[in-house]
Amino acid sequence: MPAETTGTSSAEPYPLLMSIQLEDGILSDMLVADHYAGGPARAIDEFLRASDGRYAIDRRYCDYFGRNVTWNVHGYLRRQR
Repeated sequence: MPAETTGTSSAEPYPLLMSIQLEDGILSDMLVADHYAGGPARAIDEFLRASDGRYAIDRRYCDYFGRNVTWNVHGYLRRQR
């Protein structure tokens, strides 16, 4: 949704968004991420770098069944501040 419709600045278009789930991060482990421009894992890394510490990987959900035992490897993010 554009910033004009949310009434927020373009730097923070979704100020109330507390968590994000990105699926299929396992593509990197399956060695097919190169077919998808780096796949979700690359997008997650880029998003976290660009978020300037506002979001972090939520290990509580990523590792709920064991370390990265999910299709959403590092794909559960939570808002920090």
